[in-house]
Amino acid sequence: DALAELAPTPDGIRERLNAPRVAILAAPSTQPDLIVRAALPTAIRNIARALSEHPYTALVPDPRAAQYLLWVLDKDLSSKPPRRFGGQLVLTNSAGETVYQQDIRVDDLDDYAKNSDELGRHIHEILKTISESGG
Repeated sequence: DALAELAPTPDGIRERLNAPRVAILAAPSTQPDLIVRAALPTAIRNIARALSEHPYTALVPDPRAAQYLLWVLDKDLSSKPPRRFGGQLVLTNSAGETVYQQDIRVDDLDDYAKNSDELGRHIHEILKTISESGG
């Protein structure tokens, strides 16, 4: 409130401060090849970017501060261009219950725009799930 006296409050600030907190984590990789496994952090960055574009969730780096954990499991990774990612997104609540689980396929990890529809579809469903579960 003291800050509000100095400058106008940004639109949606209360919603953002009260938004459900989500941490994104990599599940242990199933890929034996280290070069192929190196694609997983890129997939996670793309998912985090897509989620961060929505104001009604708050990405947090520390899972202990999160109300939800979004696990990224790899099933099929490619290190050759265009790098593909096939995996699964699993959202768990603070009780450890799975509230969302879907396969995801990204055809080119290095082209975010090309994957925005696929990522957006999952983010929409994740946000809907969080909203329905009271988060």
